[in-house]
Amino acid sequence: SNDCALFALSTAWFGGVPSAVLTREQLVNEVMLARRESRTRSTPDTTSRSIRWSFQPLHVSAEHPIGHAHVRKAMKHLSRGDIVVVNFTEKGGERCEWLGKVTVGGNTPCTAARVSFSQSRCPLCGEWHALDDEHKTLMYPVPFGEHEYFEITQVESIEPTVVQCHRHDDECQSIDSESDDEGEAEPTSCVQTMPKPESAPIIGKRQISLTKEMPKEALEARHPLRALPTNDPLLTTGAIAQKWFIHKGKPMDVHAVVWKRLAESTRNAHRREIYHIKHMDPQTATLPFAKAVVQSVMKRADARNWAWSTTSATLSTVATALKSLPLYTTCTTGIDLRADPYYIDALRTAQRLARSTAIKPKKSEALAFEQFESVRQQLKRPGAVSLLNLAWFLAARVGDARQIAAENLTIHEAQAGDDAIGVRIQALFTKGKGASFWGPYTIQGYVPTSVAKRLLEHKRSAPTPQSELFTKADQAEISAVVNAIEGCSLRSIRRGALVFFSQCGATDENIQMLSGHKRKDTLMRYLGWGHHSSEAAKAARARAVLANAKHVTAGEAAQMNRHPMHMGQWSGVCGKQGKRIASPPQLFPYKPPSGAELGIRQRQETAHWPLKLNRVSLVDWDALERLVEDPELLHNVRLARSWVTTADNFGVTWPPMVSTQIPYSNFTASQILEIMDYGKLVPWPEDAPIRCYAKGFPTPQFSSEQLRPVWEPANNAAIDRDALSSLGYPSRLEGRQGIARCTYFIDFDYRAYFDEFGVNPELYPYYVIRVREPVPVTVNGETKFYHTFALTREPMGATHSAHVAQTFTWAVCEPLIRDKEVFVRTMIDNVGIGSNDAEAFVAAVRTFLERSDKVGATIKGRENIPTTAEGILAAGRAGAKGPTTFLGETWADGLVRNSDSNVQKLSQAFDRLRSAIDDPMNRSPTVVTRRQVAALISLATWMASTIDIPMNRYYPLIRTYSDLARQPGKWDERARVDATLVNNVGKLVGPLIENNPVRPMVLRPASARNEDYDVIAIVDASASGFGAFVSIRGEVYELRSGFSKEIPHSAWAEPEAAKRVVQWIRIQCPDGNLAVVSDHAALTSGQRRWWSGHGGVSTAYHINAFFEALYQGDAAKRADVFYVKGEENPADAPSRANRVGDPLRFKRSDFTIPPLASFQNGIVPPQRPWWHV
Repeated sequence: SNDCALFALSTAWFGGVPSAVLTREQLVNEVMLARRESRTRSTPDTTSRSIRWSFQPLHVSAEHPIGHAHVRKAMKHLSRGDIVVVNFTEKGGERCEWLGKVTVGGNTPCTAARVSFSQSRCPLCGEWHALDDEHKTLMYPVPFGEHEYFEITQVESIEPTVVQCHRHDDECQSIDSESDDEGEAEPTSCVQTMPKPESAPIIGKRQISLTKEMPKEALEARHPLRALPTNDPLLTTGAIAQKWFIHKGKPMDVHAVVWKRLAESTRNAHRREIYHIKHMDPQTATLPFAKAVVQSVMKRADARNWAWSTTSATLSTVATALKSLPLYTTCTTGIDLRADPYYIDALRTAQRLARSTAIKPKKSEALAFEQFESVRQQLKRPGAVSLLNLAWFLAARVGDARQIAAENLTIHEAQAGDDAIGVRIQALFTKGKGASFWGPYTIQGYVPTSVAKRLLEHKRSAPTPQSELFTKADQAEISAVVNAIEGCSLRSIRRGALVFFSQCGATDENIQMLSGHKRKDTLMRYLGWGHHSSEAAKAARARAVLANAKHVTAGEAAQMNRHPMHMGQWSGVCGKQGKRIASPPQLFPYKPPSGAELGIRQRQETAHWPLKLNRVSLVDWDALERLVEDPELLHNVRLARSWVTTADNFGVTWPPMVSTQIPYSNFTASQILEIMDYGKLVPWPEDAPIRCYAKGFPTPQFSSEQLRPVWEPANNAAIDRDALSSLGYPSRLEGRQGIARCTYFIDFDYRAYFDEFGVNPELYPYYVIRVREPVPVTVNGETKFYHTFALTREPMGATHSAHVAQTFTWAVCEPLIRDKEVFVRTMIDNVGIGSNDAEAFVAAVRTFLERSDKVGATIKGRENIPTTAEGILAAGRAGAKGPTTFLGETWADGLVRNSDSNVQKLSQAFDRLRSAIDDPMNRSPTVVTRRQVAALISLATWMASTIDIPMNRYYPLIRTYSDLARQPGKWDERARVDATLVNNVGKLVGPLIENNPVRPMVLRPASARNEDYDVIAIVDASASGFGAFVSIRGEVYELRSGFSKEIPHSAWAEPEAAKRVVQWIRIQCPDGNLAVVSDHAALTSGQRRWWSGHGGVSTAYHINAFFEALYQGDAAKRADVFYVKGEENPADAPSRANRVGDPLRFKRSDFTIPPLASFQNGIVPPQRPWWHV
């Protein structure tokens, strides 16, 4: 039979028969062949559940177990003395075929037919063997409760028996024997044994069934496909479901703990879907399993005109049912359809369409409060009234509230002053939908006093504390009254309560605590997809207030702020509890990440740290304007000055504020007094005008163990950015190139720079702060207490502060920047001056010091700075010789490396990453967030730029950052760290920790002259191969080659072709300047920038591989990429004259390379004013 063939094949496969070594494909072919032969032998009208009846003589057979009712009906045709062969199995046991005489006929009233068995058929040799005496003395009822029957046949006589099995050849021995001895094998006994029917022992009040342990061979014999590699793509078609046997109830081998995890209705739904899959139509069953299941569900959806919500729910039920397949069938493992991309795409599409097409769910509209009152008046049962009140005021599911036990409902006594809001109640939910998903939970609420009294009376009427407070009749009465309202059902009560409380002003988080939802988006569905969210309404009003700052009165032109300003990329984006979310670390940042971003800052108690304050004088803007000569620079200086003198560009158009609208700043009274002592705050009476406010933060400075006061104005989002002075800087590479050329170098740092910019007293009302503690301030002998103060210096957290300070620095350095013999590099309060000319260097330093003194800018260590020429030159030589650290880079003798502090941060962060590996050997892994991993990669790329490490060699690291950025969730959630991630990061961290100094590379811009390049290559690709014209020092070659396989995507084919051409060129001309012309725009736009060294790397693997091949060797050599339109590419013809698999071929050509000026390079440095240094 087919089952025997499958059993033999599976046993041979897993038993390792020496004489029958099969490959996986051969095994699959044999199985398919056996199935086809089985279908050929069967009659046309055969189905998986068909039963063939024949009563002359009796013969009943089925592929699956025959129901006991059919067996009982068949046995009625047998009388005492008839001989019958029964093919059966004990549930979960081995298939047996026994022969015996009928001792009690099936037509005997009030009793089942009984058979005395005497022989059993050997499954190996096919002969009949006598049963042992114990079984011969028993008369088995047929049907028997513990047996499953597959075939019953009436025969004329008892077959002769053999004593022993005659099959003891090598094959039989290899399957059934464990002996390895050579020579003649001992005969194998084939006598089968079967547990006699006996009553199960009684333990306590529970009856258990004792069955003997089933060997593996027995399971494989009964379920041959269990031993086959069913996860093989050749076998996992929809037809595999036809082999499933679906239990009608709980299988014997499934524990009640597992069985009761799901509700009976859920199990019935699972069993129903498995039945549909098993009986899918034959044409659908030939598809791969996931496609077959989707096709089967969608056919039912089309036939029954399902809504998308029904289709989505069915697909989800099918996935859950198949994952729990062992609960309902004889399969030993489930099938996880959610791991199949095809199925998960179908499920997500159905879910998305279900959400979009069911904006207003049927029979689930929110119940209005007036309707709730009406329903309560119509109820007759006291229990129904109390159940409705409890479900409404706790926004609970009616079915969950019905199952609350009396001891789990707590009604507190009314408190003084709570008459207006009622009495507090608590309900512990241990049953129902919510408890089944999340476990027991408690909901608290307030109910009117009358409702509380009714609930208390109802609770006292419960028979026992463990009794449920309400009955199904109470729920049924509520359901009948609510269903009479159009569009409403029991769900409308919970939805209506949530909408009611939200409309009363409760926040979304408050509503979420009431509803018990774990996700906010689920709550939004109850609130009309956010339509009834009070928090959304408040947020809209807050946005309107901010937007009003850029609206003018009616009749005037409306000037909208298209680009709101802020501190950082994500400032102003509110997270939970008003906290803003910091921007994620960039892959190639402008500054290295801080220790806090890397997660290497140890938690310290910083409250006792002193404030970081300095006494500095105010700068003189009038003196600065007299010193500036360039009109354009002078215009920018006046723009910068306007931010500390007038409020014209502040964007504050809202009404005056009161002090209670100002959030508290985190400063103590003693700290406020200390800041006032340094002249940075003045008391501000609460009745004085307040136009805007600022909030202060004591920011820890871990290097000096001090707290820096940082003030952030509230109008950062409203200012007019068009009125800001221009701000920009040269690239880091340009700065390194300039310093490397200097024989003399010195750097300066302004002290407490932002505190040197005084604020016009007219602007004090815009910078009002508020503190919790009353601060005693004594003026003219009189002491008053203040909670509000005004800032007198430029706030460090203001958006315009960096523009103001940097413009001031550039104006001071104007004559130095104009001097071609002098190199100047600035960064707000840092100024670096270098030169190769001693006289020019001395003049530049003296000019800078003189101008700083004239405008009142305070330089750190001003008294120790030399003023003589010899002293200045000595300091310059020492600065150039080094080591000198400037803007995170350490210099020595024209060589640059990363600063020791950055190397230490990198080492600590990487050690922390290694300790976070999720591995069984690591018993206590360190918790590392996605932000911290990204910050480590960001720091590594910043440091790699310092010592000119090309990032295209570290593609896995680039992909790691890309994968982190694409992951859902928050940046501050825990990241899973494995060995692969650590290895990818460690390959770059290793050379960075070595920190070998390098001389900054000097790159040249692309040239439009062919003579500037030793090699020019024009490349194009097709799906089958590529072609190119290559000019090597005047000799032109034509290259052709086929790909190893067809590449239909140009995003892969074009970079692959360019890479292989470049690799061939590097062999022919290793040290030449190279120009590559391609019609793939990404190669041109992504190439390395000559002015910054950035670029030449990509998150796309094939483009990155091209750049890695292009930029090998000496960085001083030119390697540029030009763009040509596809229809104008001369290499198009040779690229199409290839077949897949063709080798690389080249020959001389008379083709003339066009001038590079006819192609596009497109890489132009950003334009900036001359003083941006």
